[in-house]
Amino acid sequence: MSDEEQTDEHRPLGRIYYHQDAHARWAGRHLHFWFLSARSVYERHTFRHELKEVAEELGITSYATYELIGTYDLMIRMYLNAAESGRFRKAVKEHLEPAQQNSFRVEEVARHWVWAEDPEDRGAIYRPIEEVLCARYPRSEVALLNDQENNSEERRRLIEAYEDLHLVREVVPSDGIKIAIAVGIDSRDERELATVRERLCGWIDHSDRSHYERSLYVADSDQKQQFLVMCRIPHGDFRHIRDWLIEPIGQIVGALTAHTVTYPVVSTDFVCFQERMELTTEERPDLTKLMQGHEQWQFEVKGSLLAPLDRWVKEGEPLEERNSYALKVISEVVGLLNSGGGVLVIGALETQSYEKSERAMAYLGQFPEVGPYRVIGLQDPTYRDLGWDKWHLRLKELLESRIGEPPGVLVQAREGELEGQPVAILTVDEPRESQMFYLREARDRVVYYGRVGTACEALYGPDAQRHHQAVLQHRRNQRRQRHRGADPS
Repeated sequence: MSDEEQTDEHRPLGRIYYHQDAHARWAGRHLHFWFLSARSVYERHTFRHELKEVAEELGITSYATYELIGTYDLMIRMYLNAAESGRFRKAVKEHLEPAQQNSFRVEEVARHWVWAEDPEDRGAIYRPIEEVLCARYPRSEVALLNDQENNSEERRRLIEAYEDLHLVREVVPSDGIKIAIAVGIDSRDERELATVRERLCGWIDHSDRSHYERSLYVADSDQKQQFLVMCRIPHGDFRHIRDWLIEPIGQIVGALTAHTVTYPVVSTDFVCFQERMELTTEERPDLTKLMQGHEQWQFEVKGSLLAPLDRWVKEGEPLEERNSYALKVISEVVGLLNSGGGVLVIGALETQSYEKSERAMAYLGQFPEVGPYRVIGLQDPTYRDLGWDKWHLRLKELLESRIGEPPGVLVQAREGELEGQPVAILTVDEPRESQMFYLREARDRVVYYGRVGTACEALYGPDAQRHHQAVLQHRRNQRRQRHRGADPS
């Protein structure tokens, strides 16, 4: 469903914007504005369709398109890297055959109302600190943030957490006329351009509330236009554009040889919009390969979630589910969360644990063998009687109720098959560095679990803190090694 086709009932409460520094650091992409004019008659649906095709073809993940009055029909706000800029120009020419196209490459976001430190959208902008930009963020959380149609409570909590880090902002569309004013100065004197920049910033910071959502984008001196001012005014005040915007900006430019072009935005909403952070592809783990060896630092195998299996295997007793038994699995999830993530498979038993029981070994002989395990499949009565959906719901309820800070999308469960047997595969994502997780063993008792060697152990007080710090250091060392490996120098 396109943005303009959405009803108020289905429209998200707000759109999520990533900070430009996050785009630059994580995806290597920088902000550009692109201006296009149709060769003959501008047709919205044709342009929207073709622009989306170009974005998909080039892998461009963040863009917003405005309709204009004047020389150009469209203004596109997007994040591109150096290689994509040239390819975008070529692709637009092939797909849309525009009469004109012009780009404005942003060197500095001097003011931006979304990130303004002042509560009235004025002043310098918030920026994520270096430590925040350098940290590793869970793919699962970024994927949920990317899902602009998702209004779940879990996503709302996540937005708040990332807003506190100045990495994202939720923006509720407001009413009024959007105005863009491009300023070109013939001078290439860096001091003169710096003076104009400071004056524009001062005007934005101290102008009254007659116009709002103010932003200032600065290009380098080699471009045709060096400044782009954007703001919004109430619908009834269109006649004041000259008094409020054009003349003050003209006075700021002063005696310099300059030209300004004003573009009112006529669309009530974006023609097309997408704001996503690029995610690297991630391969699913090879279960057979993992299970050929014994349990490892970030890999664990359990027989069941809810039902104790010993008497079922050794004595043939029927299975009975107990919520308390599930704490064994949930503690393993907590241990993986506190140790950088990993994989937990439910539906297999380690053969060695039953070698002393002749009956148990005979019974397990009917199940396929993979490495040191017998793959018995999901034997919990909930799964056998009611299927995956009900079993998965029980798992989610336990994760939410038994882990002190619910892991949300950090733990993803899917139904898989191994040697013909149904198994559950829990993928535990690497959490944010600040997060520590605790198993809620009782109403007034929470316990930190972590992987120590190949085992999951309860750790208390200083031991828990030492484990957490050791894991953080290990994760940081891994990132440094990956960065060095990716550095061509």
